[in-house]
Amino acid sequence: MTILFWGKWRGATPGKKIVKIKIVDAKTFDDITNKQAITRSLGYIISTIPFLLGFFIIAFRKDKRAFHDLLTETAVIYDEDEGKI
Repeated sequence: MTILFWGKWRGATPGKKIVKIKIVDAKTFDDITNKQAITRSLGYIISTIPFLLGFFIIAFRKDKRAFHDLLTETAVIYDEDEGKI
């Protein structure tokens, strides 16, 4: 389902738009590629399987990236352009 939002909403689903965050490439801070988006979506499954450990590592990492972000070299950032015309 999130595939529908990658192109039009530039790395943000409706929920991410509401809280003004988006997914970007961790190195360049550019929009993510389709390959990264698909791999990240599949990475959610891997992050949840062992008792949500893939998400809990966020608490122990300075950069606050979950396993699926590390896997795909993506990061979640605040969308400073949100609301601008």
